[in-house]
Amino acid sequence: VGLTVLFEFPLLERPFRLSAAEMLGIPAATASSTAFVTASVALLTAVAAVGFPLDSVSALGGATGGALLTYVAPALIALRLRSGKGADPDANSGRETDVGGWWGELVPLTGLAVVGTLFAVLGVLEASG
Repeated sequence: VGLTVLFEFPLLERPFRLSAAEMLGIPAATASSTAFVTASVALLTAVAAVGFPLDSVSALGGATGGALLTYVAPALIALRLRSGKGADPDANSGRETDVGGWWGELVPLTGLAVVGTLFAVLGVLEASG
């Protein structure tokens, strides 16, 4: 577990640092300076040392993000492509006469999105309780 955390930290710290710099209006060149990197790592270490429940924050992000990426987003993308928005209208011609048609895909995809949302809610409840 220790090696996983050791090698994962740089992968998480860099996007955090660059996002924080962007939100604070700090130029990207400054955000990559040694002083800014040191301050970023020191801030993260101090927050962890104080005992802020980082595991709960991570669990909430995993519960919502995992369900969104696995269930909800694919269903919404498929529904959007099926409706023809954002695609070539001629590419969708004739699809309404397919066996099952629009309703044959609408119900399962909507169900998938609903199940994903329920999983996200259950994950958040599990993480916070």
